[in-house]
Amino acid sequence: MNQIVNQINILSDLAEHVEALEMRGKSLSEDWYQFKAGQPADVQELFDVSVQSLNLLGQLAQALSERLSGGSPTDPERSKLQYAYNLTQELIQSREANLELLNHILQGNSLQEYLRALSLKENAAAKQAMTLRETIHAVIQ
Repeated sequence: MNQIVNQINILSDLAEHVEALEMRGKSLSEDWYQFKAGQPADVQELFDVSVQSLNLLGQLAQALSERLSGGSPTDPERSKLQYAYNLTQELIQSREANLELLNHILQGNSLQEYLRALSLKENAAAKQAMTLRETIHAVIQ
């Protein structure tokens, strides 16, 4: 039982860290949706935030996978854990796409529309990260 509680606490901590990073990414990119120029320092910080988020999401996916594979098929929390795992996978794909766009921008091979697209993606990722955290917290309760 202690092991399960420990796993859930780790999942919760990781989800909270991911949400905080995604909220930071959303904040950094808010003005880009209105086609305001992105400052190089902000673009670099968003790149760094995305790398950190991707690393944490990988850890979260691994922890969720272990929890799902070790749990009982009749576990009442299984559907929530599976949903959290699916959200995590979507966020991983989103972060990978963001890093590709950010890399183009940092290399000077971008269009203004890239910044607008990043702003939209950051807003969506922040919402998904919040849903992910809420889903994992629902397992705790």
